[in-house]
Amino acid sequence: LLTPIGNEALRRHYRIMEQGFSQLLTKIKDITTEPGCYLMKDYEGQIFYIGKAKNLRSRLRSYFFGSDTRIFVQYLEHILKDIEII
Repeated sequence: LLTPIGNEALRRHYRIMEQGFSQLLTKIKDITTEPGCYLMKDYEGQIFYIGKAKNLRSRLRSYFFGSDTRIFVQYLEHILKDIEII
C-alpha cells in the first residue's frame, strides 16, 4: 500500500537526490583511467547495473555527459546513488 507524501517531503527527497548525484559526479573525476568493472547501486544499496570498460573514467563520464543514448541512462540521476569499482 502506497502512502501519499506531501509536497515538502517530496522536495526534501529531490534535494537529497541532487546532492548525492552531485557528489557522485565529483567522485567520477578521481576514478582511474585503467580497465575494470563497476557496480551501479540505487538508494537502497541494491545493484541495478554491472558494467565493464577499457577506461573506467571515460566510460562513467559518458553516462552523464551525453554520449550514451540508451534509455536507462536518462533515469540515472533519479536512481543512481553510488558507483563501486571492482
